[in-house]
Amino acid sequence: MADVEKMFLQIKVDERDQDTLRYLWRDLKSDEPPRVYKLQRLALGVNCSPFLAIAMVQSHTKKYSKDFPDASREVLSNMYVDDCLSGADDVEAMVKLQQSLDKMMKRGGFNLTKWASNSREVLSHIAEQEQAESSTLDFNASERSKHWECVGIHSLTVSSSACHQVCLLLATPTQREAC
Repeated sequence: MADVEKMFLQIKVDERDQDTLRYLWRDLKSDEPPRVYKLQRLALGVNCSPFLAIAMVQSHTKKYSKDFPDASREVLSNMYVDDCLSGADDVEAMVKLQQSLDKMMKRGGFNLTKWASNSREVLSHIAEQEQAESSTLDFNASERSKHWECVGIHSLTVSSSACHQVCLLLATPTQREAC
């Protein structure tokens, strides 16, 4: 598993489209006219941003599919927004895939980080600063908070366990009570 670091901010908005991302800023000075700014990067919170980010990553992936066929196939099949969920049958194949994914994504200006695996041997080939905080820990039930999570799938990386969090709502919860 890996995460595309600051994915939205890696994508530059075409200059012709930047007017759609204008905003006003006053610095809390109501006596001055507001300044107009334009976002030049894809913004979090804009409803089309996830679509545009995914489309950009897929376009980039297709561009390099001949150089990185396995990595390209993995990104197109096993990526959810900025999370890449992948695997291989053995350590050697996974290390090769991880390195291929990393090189391919870097060509497009995307850095894969927060790598996690259920294999310490795979993780030994990845720089420590690129690993998820809990990527090499042993887990047990009392340490549930130290798991790696992607889209509601909680992976206890070293123990090779995965579980889905299910919330059963019997009454209308407050925002604080909602899972």
